Amino acid sequence: PGDVSITVSVSPGSIPADGSATSLLSADVSCGGYDPVDGTQVDFNLAPQLDLSPTSPFTAAISSGVATRTITAGTSVGVTAITGTVFSATISDTTTLTLLQPAVLTITKTADPASGNQVEPGSIINYTVQVEKPGFNGCHWRCHHR
Repeated sequence: PGDVSITVSVSPGSIPADGSATSLLSADVSCGGYDPVDGTQVDFNLAPQLDLSPTSPFTAAISSGVATRTITAGTSVGVTAITGTVFSATISDTTTLTLLQPAVLTITKTADPASGNQVEPGSIINYTVQVEKPGFNGCHWRCHHR
């Protein structure tokens, strides 16, 4: 195939390795300025696999010049190279997806009253701090300030 090009990308390029985060994998394919025939397959390979889903190798069909697949994170942290090939591996492009360590703690603070108005001396403000960690039910602290 003459003048065929493929551009592989992921969005976003970094996701947490939390077992559920996703990134959209896209392969834009052009044949001499024209879109290839819908249904043409793009073959994808991941190296290393990093317990991502789908399992490598896998395919996606081109529609209007673009083949897309959703990549779902496992729990392994690292960088994987994703190579897309079209027309029996004669044309290819590679991009990377970064799997980040998920957030360890989420801390949320609220105040009551939360009106944003100036508090008069002697008024009571109730603060609540909630700490959450994946796999842990969380704990709450309440403080009163005068």
